[in-house]
Amino acid sequence: LFPHMKVAQNLAFPLEVRHMPRAEIARRVRDALALVRLENYEDRLPKELSGGQQQRIALARALIFRPAVVLMDEPLGALDRHLREEMQREIRAIHSRLGPTVVYVTHDQHEALALSDRVAIMAEGRIVQVDRPEALYRRPKTRFAASFFGDCNFLPAEMLYSSNGMGRARLVDGTECLIAGEHVRGPMILALRPEDIHVEESHPVQDDGVIRVPATIQERTFLGDTVQMVVDTVSVRSLIVKLPAFEGHQLTVGQQVTLWWRPTALSLLEEQPEAHPHSENEPSRWST
Repeated sequence: LFPHMKVAQNLAFPLEVRHMPRAEIARRVRDALALVRLENYEDRLPKELSGGQQQRIALARALIFRPAVVLMDEPLGALDRHLREEMQREIRAIHSRLGPTVVYVTHDQHEALALSDRVAIMAEGRIVQVDRPEALYRRPKTRFAASFFGDCNFLPAEMLYSSNGMGRARLVDGTECLIAGEHVRGPMILALRPEDIHVEESHPVQDDGVIRVPATIQERTFLGDTVQMVVDTVSVRSLIVKLPAFEGHQLTVGQQVTLWWRPTALSLLEEQPEAHPHSENEPSRWST
């Protein structure tokens, strides 16, 4: 914002340089202030506003001349978490009312998921993947895309055969499972989100289509609403698991548990695993 201009003058500036009539400028300034719920702030200077109020006025100024496209480049980066979440709600509400196309640049994965109809993930100047937020999170195509949205376990596996959009894969511990997607026979990488892994304290024997693996808890961290653990299996080390706090409050380091997940939780990545030769007696490692 221009520091020497009052709020109303800041809002009027884009309209004045477009030589709009004074009456139209006054009406649009009133409408813009109402849009961001700051009707009584027109005579204040920017330094007299809070950080969130300044951002709302800046947003209103960008929209007041009704552009078809708005570029927002890290607009909430300088705000604390509470203000960022408040401004995210403001941006969603304003977008739903006015409807301009917004190109929103951010490094914050939560912001990308919360605000977008479509997300384009970029790495080294190239678009890696474009899709709806939920599809990007559930079905990433590369390690980079999967890692951008938080923790992810990457499991080396071998495709035994595939047909008609389904395949049978063998994990490093010998477990075989069905997965969605086709792949040439041979090595591949599967992505598995930590929150898609469940924990059973018992060792059930029933076969109901889920994948079960015995494991030992090596680390446990309480994060308020969740409990994060690092677990090892006979052939797998350092697998990240995230549980709701009420499910993980009784689990302890050193405890023997059974991990399980559904085959639909696995995503087939469109890249080949790196070669890491090891002897038959040396445990494989699933990287996170």
